[in-house]
Amino acid sequence: MYGGSNYRSYQEGNVFIIEVAFIDTQGMGSISLNQVNFLDSLNVAIFGVPDGRYKYMSDGVIYNTYDESRQHISTGIRQQGPIPMVFKGTVREGSPIITPGEGFPEYFQILTKTYGIIPAYIYTLSGLLSPYFNDRYTNYEITHSSQLQTLYNEGLLNLNYTNVNTNVTKYYTQLYQNNTGSYGG
Repeated sequence: MYGGSNYRSYQEGNVFIIEVAFIDTQGMGSISLNQVNFLDSLNVAIFGVPDGRYKYMSDGVIYNTYDESRQHISTGIRQQGPIPMVFKGTVREGSPIITPGEGFPEYFQILTKTYGIIPAYIYTLSGLLSPYFNDRYTNYEITHSSQLQTLYNEGLLNLNYTNVNTNVTKYYTQLYQNNTGSYGG
């Protein structure tokens, strides 16, 4: 979300990609490892995400609850049966091996709400390890992480950098600025 995307769903070949972002209304996310609130992360991992903490965005629209966003997502689903899910964990600075990235909390929440807490732990562990075994770009991305992070932070990896949803960008920027103080920034 920080890079200016409005998380539009799109068709790629035979696959329809549904993009969803979360907005943490009480924190500023995993910007870097030294800014992660580990006690908060542990509470979320043990007890799940408190109701009302996250807002969600898909197709440029902000939803106040998980259920509202799930309803929107359901309208875009074009297949029967299970839906494969991955998180795009962009790490803005630091090691991508240690910090899973900004998509991780939402990924964990979806797993928890869909399958329960114990299966969520199992799927999360599998999801954290699978890129090392299944992604042919892993070595490139790890060895070039600092250059990729710079490009991401400057918004240069957005497909349509000049035409982003400015209301969403302003909303998120203000939220980020308001929450920076809670992390000593």
